[in-house]
Amino acid sequence: MEVSLTTENLINLLFIAAGIGICSLCFMQITASVHLRKEVRRYFQIFFSMIIMYISAHLARQLMEGLPGGGIRTALYIVTFAEIMTAGFMAHMMSVLVLAVSGAKKAQAQGYFLALGVLLISHIAVLSVGAGFDFIYTFSENNVY
Repeated sequence: MEVSLTTENLINLLFIAAGIGICSLCFMQITASVHLRKEVRRYFQIFFSMIIMYISAHLARQLMEGLPGGGIRTALYIVTFAEIMTAGFMAHMMSVLVLAVSGAKKAQAQGYFLALGVLLISHIAVLSVGAGFDFIYTFSENNVY
């Protein structure tokens, strides 16, 4: 198994490692903070965990891209699915946080929460159905995205 280490890949790996490190430090800072409400702290812990998962899935895809084999191809589809799914959940979570701290009236906020839920479910449905038909993303015969 041979990983392609071009200058571009090395630079990308450096930034990915830095991103994982920064998100890990943010996670630790949020966990140790005493001035945040418990709900906000929990939200950010989940959010930074999702960012770490997103970046890690991207790293795994980059390391496996171009490697031969059916197992690699299956793994590429799985990590790409996880990467795109995580991106949808992060967008949803950020929208919910903004809505929660906006101070919107309860009746109005429930409508927004419902709309955001419908968007998230739509994202999951399109991604799930599209993954099986190369609708959202595809890999070439050489396992390249």
